Amino acid sequence: MRRVLIPAPTTWDHRQLAQCRPDWAGRFEPVFTEIPEHELPYDFDCLAHVQRCVQQHRGIAGTFSSSDYPGAIEAAAIASALGLPGSPPAAVLRAGHKFAARQAGAQVIPQATPAFALINPDAPQPPPFGLPCFIKPVKGAFSMLSAVIADEGGLRSFFARPGVGDYRKYWLAAYRGLLDAWLPGQPDPGHWLAEQLLHGAQYTVEGYVQNGVVRVIGIVETLFHGSTGSFRRFDYPAPLPPEQEHSMHAATTRVVAALGLDHTFFNAEFKVSPRTGQPMLLEVNPRICGQFGDLYAKVDGRNTYSAALELACGELVRWPQRQGDFAVAASVPLRVFSPCVCERSPPHEAIAAVERRYPGTLVWNEVAMGQRLIDFSSEDGASLRYAVINLGAENYQALQEKVDTVCDELGWRFAAI
Repeated sequence: MRRVLIPAPTTWDHRQLAQCRPDWAGRFEPVFTEIPEHELPYDFDCLAHVQRCVQQHRGIAGTFSSSDYPGAIEAAAIASALGLPGSPPAAVLRAGHKFAARQAGAQVIPQATPAFALINPDAPQPPPFGLPCFIKPVKGAFSMLSAVIADEGGLRSFFARPGVGDYRKYWLAAYRGLLDAWLPGQPDPGHWLAEQLLHGAQYTVEGYVQNGVVRVIGIVETLFHGSTGSFRRFDYPAPLPPEQEHSMHAATTRVVAALGLDHTFFNAEFKVSPRTGQPMLLEVNPRICGQFGDLYAKVDGRNTYSAALELACGELVRWPQRQGDFAVAASVPLRVFSPCVCERSPPHEAIAAVERRYPGTLVWNEVAMGQRLIDFSSEDGASLRYAVINLGAENYQALQEKVDTVCDELGWRFAAI
């Protein structure tokens, strides 16, 4: 069997690999590094860890990660050091550095690149294209410390938050070391990216690059809670007219190639203008999307994780279309929107019973009974996710009915604080 190293394993990895085990068992042996992504300390020494992995795992046949940071960067660096298939570390860092990635997009897909500018938190000034605008850290995580800025007062008050200083001082320390090693000369990652305020439906284009050839496998639609903008559901396949689908495919192919990515999965996020129908690029993530792996299996007949194992080892990847058991699939984050305590969380046995009762259903429970959900700054500032349910159905109406049934049977219960 060919051993494949997975640095900074995420919440999704074990379940997704178990779900598609018949596709890879006997051919590959996934090997996880010792600390999962969510337990890494802010001062984790990525460079030293890469060196340890290179020394300890010389016999591996490939490496990949679903972790945006530091997993994808570590996988690229390890592959480069061992002469394995993978993107150059500089390409992965360029894709994850939102200003550098925007510059690449502006060169090859100017029509799909929103106006953008850098903001220095030490002396914040409105961007040249004016306010309102959307701001996000040059190197961020999830939706943390991102916001819509309406006026200059809002801009100043945002950067006066204590969390901004802590983020720049502590969280970015290790990332700066990676930039110095593989992508020197970039603007300070402690700046923020300002971009024109975009409206419209949001989509994620996912695919992979192999030997310089970009292949798109599908497009997922992102649905939001209207009151907060929090993620509500991710639907596959996205209901799109052919011309918009083609436009997103073409823009994605050009920007992924311009970033220099190779031998990796990627996902690119777009908003589509309701007025013009023009897709506008939000970001490119140079990694597999762990949350969506089984959505493709449900509809197309193959989990992206089994393909990622092949891709990491340089094997030719083949992708089916619409050969799964369901016509549609979705990943549904469950959320609370105010401080509360969990009064009831389903036991493992109840979750396993529901997954057996509704084939194709996967449940990630992220809350324990008695746990207080109060720190909303750790995600989007307006909500906290307590579980994720992935499932498939014959249509989206039936899918929502199945979501409601599964939630009722599992019976999470919360009390306000």
